[in-house]
Amino acid sequence: ISLGDLSKWSSWPARLLGLEQWKQINRTIQKTEEEYNLDKYAACAQHLEQNPTYSFEELKLLELGGNWKSEVCVSYNNELYKTTMDQAWQYQTEHLLSSITPYIEQADVICDLGCGYGYHINTLNKLYPNKRFVGGEYASNAVDIGKKLFEGCDNVTMQELNFFEPFSLPVSPNEKVLVMTIYALVSLPSAKKPIEHLQKIKGSTWQMCHYEPIPQWYGADLLSQLRQSYIVANDYNDDLLTIIESSPDICIDQKNEDMFGVNPLLPASFISWK
Repeated sequence: ISLGDLSKWSSWPARLLGLEQWKQINRTIQKTEEEYNLDKYAACAQHLEQNPTYSFEELKLLELGGNWKSEVCVSYNNELYKTTMDQAWQYQTEHLLSSITPYIEQADVICDLGCGYGYHINTLNKLYPNKRFVGGEYASNAVDIGKKLFEGCDNVTMQELNFFEPFSLPVSPNEKVLVMTIYALVSLPSAKKPIEHLQKIKGSTWQMCHYEPIPQWYGADLLSQLRQSYIVANDYNDDLLTIIESSPDICIDQKNEDMFGVNPLLPASFISWK
């Protein structure tokens, strides 16, 4: 679809152009508590309490609006497309797996930081049931949901984790560990603290992978400019790539600049380092 039609699918173009009022967002720990723990995951916890047989897929559908067949606008690189929510979500999973699978196969333990209630861990656990998984998440409601859904899965551990503070992981520096973030660091005003902390605690065989928005790869066209403005308006960080590239102790081993976004204004790419 054309860029001119994006406003039919999202209210953000009007907001970014000053045609519709909106409130500037500041990504503080209080904002994280309100937006994720007390709003998004509190609603999921309530639905799970009312429907104790809910699966990961049913909860994800609830998050995405309740209809897999609803039409949505997505982006691949700098083109916009109309599709259905289930196809969009399936393609995002495939886009992620295409880059991350080789690293998963080499690891003994996979740590998903900022994992919510563990949706991606569940997907990977089905593919690699002999691996060990650790999910770290700030929102206590999401951690509680994950513990309920993973009940009986001895290879999955869920724990609370705050990117704003130093954190620990229940793994050994000598284990082959894959640490990944999936649309998690973007919700911080800066990626500096978690990246520097991972550098301090990682073992020599650990691998870091990020499936995150990287604004430096967006380009200079009008859609890219809208994306840049969207990041500023929501106080998402734009320094992940800069921090990784500027550290003399980090070795980048893969950059996949292809972008896909279920939200066309916030597409993700892939980068990995040791």
